[in-house]
Amino acid sequence: MATATGMVLGVAQTLFAALQCKELKELCSKFKYDSQLETLRGTIETIQKVLLDADSRHLELNNQGLEWVNKLKDAVYEADDLFDKFATIAQQQKRMPGGKISRKEIRKKLDAVANDRTQFGFSDVSRPVKRKEETWSDVNEDSIIGRDTDKEEIMGMLLRESDSSVDNVSFVSIVGMGGLGKTALAQLLYNDVRINDEFDLKLWVCVSDEFILNEILCKMLKSATEQDHGDIGADGVQKQVRRRIEGKKNFLILDDLWSEHRYQWLDLRNFLRGAARGSRVVVTTRSKRVAGAIGDYPMFTLRGLSDDDSWRLFKRVAFNRGSREIDDDLVDLGKNIVKKCANVPLAITVVGSTLHGQKNRNFWKSFQGIELSKMGQGEMSIMPILKFSYNYLEPQLKSCFIYCALFPKDYEIEKELLIRLWSAQGYLEPINDMQTTEDVGEEYFSKLLQRCFLQYFRHHDFRHGEIHSCKMHDLIHDLAQEIAGKESYLMEDTSKSPFDRKPRHLAISVRRSLLLSPSDTCSKLSGLRTLLRHSYRWLECESQVSTILANCGRLRVLDLHKLRIKALPSTIKNLLHLRYLDLSYNKNLKTLPESISRLYNLQVLNLKRCFLLEKLPKDLRELVNLKHLDITNCFRLTHMPIGMDSMTGLHTLTRFVLGPESSKKGQMGQLRDLIPLINLRGTLEVIFEKGYTYDFMDPEEEAYLVNKEHIKALTIENNGIWHHKKAAIVDERLLERLEPHRDLIEMNILGYKGVTLPRWAATLATSLPRLMRISLQHFHDLQHLPAMTQLQHLKSLELRDMPNVELMESDNNVAPSFPSLEELSLVECPGLKSFPRCPRVKTFRLWGLNEALTFCEANATTPAASSFSASSSSDSNDSNSAGVDVFDLWLLATDNLGLIKSLFGESIRSNDELILCDMEVESLSSAEEEYHRKYAFSIRSLWFLRCRNLKSLSGGGIEHLTNLKQLEIRGCPNLGLEEEERFPWKDLHALSYLSLCELPQLIDLPKGIQYLTSLQSIFIQGCENMKPHPEWLHCPKSLRSLSITCSPKLESLPEAILPSLTMLKIRWCNGLKKRYDEPNGTDFSKISNIPDLHLQF
Repeated sequence: MATATGMVLGVAQTLFAALQCKELKELCSKFKYDSQLETLRGTIETIQKVLLDADSRHLELNNQGLEWVNKLKDAVYEADDLFDKFATIAQQQKRMPGGKISRKEIRKKLDAVANDRTQFGFSDVSRPVKRKEETWSDVNEDSIIGRDTDKEEIMGMLLRESDSSVDNVSFVSIVGMGGLGKTALAQLLYNDVRINDEFDLKLWVCVSDEFILNEILCKMLKSATEQDHGDIGADGVQKQVRRRIEGKKNFLILDDLWSEHRYQWLDLRNFLRGAARGSRVVVTTRSKRVAGAIGDYPMFTLRGLSDDDSWRLFKRVAFNRGSREIDDDLVDLGKNIVKKCANVPLAITVVGSTLHGQKNRNFWKSFQGIELSKMGQGEMSIMPILKFSYNYLEPQLKSCFIYCALFPKDYEIEKELLIRLWSAQGYLEPINDMQTTEDVGEEYFSKLLQRCFLQYFRHHDFRHGEIHSCKMHDLIHDLAQEIAGKESYLMEDTSKSPFDRKPRHLAISVRRSLLLSPSDTCSKLSGLRTLLRHSYRWLECESQVSTILANCGRLRVLDLHKLRIKALPSTIKNLLHLRYLDLSYNKNLKTLPESISRLYNLQVLNLKRCFLLEKLPKDLRELVNLKHLDITNCFRLTHMPIGMDSMTGLHTLTRFVLGPESSKKGQMGQLRDLIPLINLRGTLEVIFEKGYTYDFMDPEEEAYLVNKEHIKALTIENNGIWHHKKAAIVDERLLERLEPHRDLIEMNILGYKGVTLPRWAATLATSLPRLMRISLQHFHDLQHLPAMTQLQHLKSLELRDMPNVELMESDNNVAPSFPSLEELSLVECPGLKSFPRCPRVKTFRLWGLNEALTFCEANATTPAASSFSASSSSDSNDSNSAGVDVFDLWLLATDNLGLIKSLFGESIRSNDELILCDMEVESLSSAEEEYHRKYAFSIRSLWFLRCRNLKSLSGGGIEHLTNLKQLEIRGCPNLGLEEEERFPWKDLHALSYLSLCELPQLIDLPKGIQYLTSLQSIFIQGCENMKPHPEWLHCPKSLRSLSITCSPKLESLPEAILPSLTMLKIRWCNGLKKRYDEPNGTDFSKISNIPDLHLQF
């Protein structure tokens, strides 16, 4: 039984920090509570130490000890709730009203429980982490599977000559989570004959606990002499080791290191200075921070085994060697069990050893439903290995790590979300006034990542490699849930009743329409601090919101996204402790109760994609602790409330809307309200609605954005000034005062009536040198584009709806143009005559252009002939020695393949995705046929988009696209496919994805799709007249995924393929509701077992 003390450690830390609150001290002094406050502070400090001790010993505790720890945790949580309330009121300088439990009673309760610690052998003195068993250098090479490639890669590092080695010694680190086989890999290296031939002396040292130089030297000496030397003293050991390594080429393995202190590594490196050049030290560790502390040396990140190697290892361990016949049933069961082992050698070995010799199929079947954390016992258990890593975490990191157990396995966890949730629980305490909670969160996230408790998953596209999200390895997830115990519960099956003990944190990840269990469950949630939802579905659960607000008064985190909420109860104000409120994707929510402004502690308010939200609370400024306000895509907002300029603690404000009367003081927010908000970061949209008037003659107006150095993406959208008789002047003056900070990375300007650009926008290479993405749209009167060719970091450029632009200004620079540009969109720019060469672009979107357009040198004064021509000597989009550009395109979107031929000649070498959009033709021409034939080997994806006159796809050379995997046809109102017998469906034998959208002529699926033997997915959307045969006779049996949206005449699904579907999505198809609605549809049982089911009628 787990005690989850790691999670409550964060609460105790928060409580201890709360007791340092200046306002709280002043209030206690006012009411003569100074001594009581000091006494309580001492009690909490003792409790923190006791909890640390209990956390390190939780596997040793008996039931009585566990019960005592639970009592202590309850008391700490209770105290934290009370003093959070007390601190809130203290900061508001009001008297605290009476409660059910007084401060005196809470202190007595804490003291009483804390004093009982000696009864159960707990200590308030820090205990050292229990030593791990020593490793050794011997190895049975036949027992190690799947590490040959890893071994050879590291061997290359070791035997390669290095000019960068310092003091003749260089280091190589092997990093990976526990159980991956780092020690085994080091043993393979140590015993390789090439190491014996290359080095004079080999030494093996298992560190595994504190990094004490003299102990390491003792182990080095023992490894060299195979004798103990404990009687010669520290000085003697150092002399003996130095004598043996000096002048020799040494190979040293330091196994299982944990020290992150740079100075300790410098001490060791200084001691090894006398070794001969070419000496090597191999370090194995679970932490990238350890590898970083060593210095700038190679690091090898060890991954799990391949699927094939995992099965080979399992077979070797689970089945008798030499056995010729293995039961096929056991093989199938074994392969399923191996998948649960997540490619970790230790897990596979533990499970395989347990199953070895067992012939009973039921015994094997039972392992399919057991979590890895429960497999094995004693020394053969997986959890103690991983728990050893956990014990090395600082207390505050333990809380943050355990909180991650609330996310499902293999879930993509956004970094910003995780940090905000940690902050809401009080786990992030800045150490000084210069540090923000976000800074602390970034630090903790980085540490958990470096120590392999989290795994990098995805980077931000345009944030210089900044991590966007992470995942948890399945085994690490099991560890988090094991330690969290019943404090934290992830509800993935509502048929179970998990609440035999009140959870503090609850996450719901279910498919059904029920948000929580029946009302009796709510009484067990009174101590709940977190209510999270992991769901991609909209649920009809508005009625339960009032129940939650009435029963869960201690919530810090409340997630109510996608619940179809129309109105939030005013009782939301009673959630005094609430820090995080997510109301996003409630598309029917029009207003918020004014009482929401009384949530004094609220840090995060997420209203993203609340499309109908008309206004924000007028007293929003009362939320003095609000840091993050996300109103992305709240299109109905017409203005901001007054007083926004006082909300200087805001870090996130995604949208700032200015309406018709915003200049009338006292009624609506004004543009100048942005000026004091210097802490804003991330993304900001400034929206000028229709009717907004700007006083461009006001001499007091300032620059609104130039002081916001943390804003990385800026959108300026002008919907409303064009009716002004001096619209051009107004636009120019307004844009001049919207100059952003020079560190901006992404800039989007939508709508500009000016003829010329202000200074900063006309000199982007110097004013905004870090820009990576630019989108300029609806510049109706602009004639010349600003010079952009020398923006060194620019990766994406979009120019759209610029009817009068003819060319780009020259920057008089001979350097290559657009050195980093990968994506170029030139759309609806019919006056454009020339454009600078962009040799590295991989994505072109070119339509609505002049057929005389040419690409020319950046500083050409007149349009020149296209500089693109055929070549086969370049390996990438670049210029070869003759100055010729060659393109391997990821995507080409165009309305005119004839223009593409004249622009590029023969310089396109390959094209992965082709989009034919806005073509005016009724049928495909020789240009399409020629292009499809020419690039048949490379085209994997083909789109027909908004081709409004198109009636047939025959005759366009599609039969040549034998490698085509994706075909999408969208927005072609005159195209009907079911009768088009000449369409070459039989030739598309690689096609796996078919999308048919907004095709009003489509009645039935084309007969030819029955020949698509590789087809896995069909996506149908907006086919308003589609009403196929009830059995959908042409649907291929290979289909696994079916998505249907906004097709109201559909009345049935293809029953023959339903059992093989793994994903079914039905949205807004009223004709299907009677049969398939959950749970009362007449045929719902036929789809209820589909693993990934999404229904929305």
